[in-house]
Amino acid sequence: MRVADELPVAVKFIDRRTVREWGKINDEQVPMEICMLAKCSKIRGVIRLLDWYSIPEGYLIVMERPYPCVDMFDFIKGQQKLDEEMARFLFRQIAQTLYECSQKRVLHRDLKDENIVIDLVTGDTKLIDFGAATVLKKSHYTDFQGTRLYCPPEWFLHSLYLGKEAAVWSLGVLLYNSLNGRLPFKNEKDICTAHLLGPLPFYTSVSAGKYVTAFFGNLQGENLMDTQAPRP
Repeated sequence: MRVADELPVAVKFIDRRTVREWGKINDEQVPMEICMLAKCSKIRGVIRLLDWYSIPEGYLIVMERPYPCVDMFDFIKGQQKLDEEMARFLFRQIAQTLYECSQKRVLHRDLKDENIVIDLVTGDTKLIDFGAATVLKKSHYTDFQGTRLYCPPEWFLHSLYLGKEAAVWSLGVLLYNSLNGRLPFKNEKDICTAHLLGPLPFYTSVSAGKYVTAFFGNLQGENLMDTQAPRP
């Protein structure tokens, strides 16, 4: 809690020795995480950066802390799976947030349920943890710092990926997880071969589930294995 106004805050410590990529704020070198979060801090769906401090051991990031809130992992776990209306409500916000980040030339690179917090009063979502974030570019990336089960197949197959396309893949994994209460893939091999945990089931509450299943099967078999294939 911030002493000055009793505002609930979250404080994160970044060890200077673990910083892999650096950026600049007002000509001062800072971890890329701080730089990217600062660029997106005014986006409604991104956790707000209140302040940051440099100390000998590293850096301290002070952020808003919505209250009461829960991360999306626990939110889904508490309900086993989300109904279609709730999943749509949350997913629309998250997709819009990623789009607005891209307009700031920021690529989050670690979209997953644990990095989304939900305000339990308003239902608003906030994207957190920019530790893997970097500058969005049109060319391929050759490093990956996110969560492997949300990673696109081209990274495992060719050690490269395109930023926006990888973000769309992660969105798809997150949406599947929301509606089914589990991830679609259990390991890297399944991701690369587009082999799901059994058939791709959608609960009866999901509109046109059988058509979505057929579409995903075709998409995985033909398009997603091609690193150049555009994802909607």
